[in-house]
Amino acid sequence: MEIIAELCQNHNGSRTNLFEMAKLAKRGGASYAKIQALYSKELVHRAQFENPSISRFEMYRPFEAELARLQKLDLSLEDEISFVNYCHDIGIEPMITVFTKSGVERAFEAGFKKIKIASYDSTNLDLIDSVLGFATDLFISTGATTTKEVEFLCRFLSGSSSECNISLLHCKTEYPNILTSVNLNRMIWLETFGFRVGFSDHTATFSSDGARIPLRNLPSKMAIYLGASVLERHFTNLNPTETKDGKISVLEDDLVELKNFSELNKVQQTEYLTKYTDEKSSILGSKDYEPSVEEWWNRRYYRGRVE
Repeated sequence: MEIIAELCQNHNGSRTNLFEMAKLAKRGGASYAKIQALYSKELVHRAQFENPSISRFEMYRPFEAELARLQKLDLSLEDEISFVNYCHDIGIEPMITVFTKSGVERAFEAGFKKIKIASYDSTNLDLIDSVLGFATDLFISTGATTTKEVEFLCRFLSGSSSECNISLLHCKTEYPNILTSVNLNRMIWLETFGFRVGFSDHTATFSSDGARIPLRNLPSKMAIYLGASVLERHFTNLNPTETKDGKISVLEDDLVELKNFSELNKVQQTEYLTKYTDEKSSILGSKDYEPSVEEWWNRRYYRGRVE
């Protein structure tokens, strides 16, 4: 079982912090250290997200504030090349999530071979096709995606002549997701398409008072027990208040815990999970779920956020 340590926005624009997280992720047992090809210059201004609202059926994400936030997170091409080289030096695979064609070109130039497609782009076949030409491994999240869209994606992938290794990751695109919305049966359904499957976990790790949540790793352990080949978790070395992703990010000891659980045999894993009978039922959910209202709004915002 492989673990992707999603460094995402937790580097706060610091190359030093980026490298430190990669080192700690490697020490914790992760197979991949991942960043995102998200650049402030590609952010798109869209009027429908400029109006403040208290309705759960709307989203307020003003352009100027988001631009200012992303500018502080921008990495240069030199940073990305150095990240690839550093990861190779310490023995962890560098990975990047791409969102645009220019991001794909830059990922290729920086030397990335392990590529991630975010849930909101899982139906962007042009973007996916542009990656299949050079990636050795492609990981596609399928959150906020309907059953028919996943089926369409898998037909496309099955018809590709690429020799790229493909993994489909079940994902709940709520930040954070809660135990009753995980729906890990969906991951089992993904396996019927013949690709490797896994789970991109956004379970809350810290409570509002900064305390670590006791069951923060239970959904990931359930995914491992159910046969996940790959697990993705946001990862940080910072205090949860120091980064936007802090509330859903795990620490080094969490990675160690998950890696150790993956190395238990099925009898030992079963024995551990019997302590959480009620939670297991909630986490399994249904394979037939469709995106929630929150996921639809996240999808509406994040699709087309950059170009």
